[in-house]
Amino acid sequence: MIPPGMKFGWNQKTGLNHILTSWKSIDDPTPGEFSSGLDPDTHSIPQFFLYRNSVPHRRSGPWNGCILNGLFSDQIDLINITFVSNDNEIYPKFSPTKGSVFSIIVLESMGLLKRLFWHESQRWVKVHVLP
Repeated sequence: MIPPGMKFGWNQKTGLNHILTSWKSIDDPTPGEFSSGLDPDTHSIPQFFLYRNSVPHRRSGPWNGCILNGLFSDQIDLINITFVSNDNEIYPKFSPTKGSVFSIIVLESMGLLKRLFWHESQRWVKVHVLP
């Protein structure tokens, strides 16, 4: 899970790529076979990859200035996405379009990448699922 405030991206000074790794199973928190992160070879045009056992499995599509093609396009009404890109780091920045929104990104053990929002009805609502 990516907690609020964590930068899900590439630190160009240290070379550290903040990635999300799945659990082995719902009951076993040891690292699973899936991970997701900003691809270091494409950081001039940011895009995220979903890896299975360190082999690219899916990709988000490149950042086109408005959205990551194919990944977060269905959230355009809820979230504004921009990319911070400077000499130090490259990462997406998610800002709510209306009011305050609490959201998380979860990578499940079977490779499903989910974006969840906390709804005022006191429950998590799935907004996006990437198979």
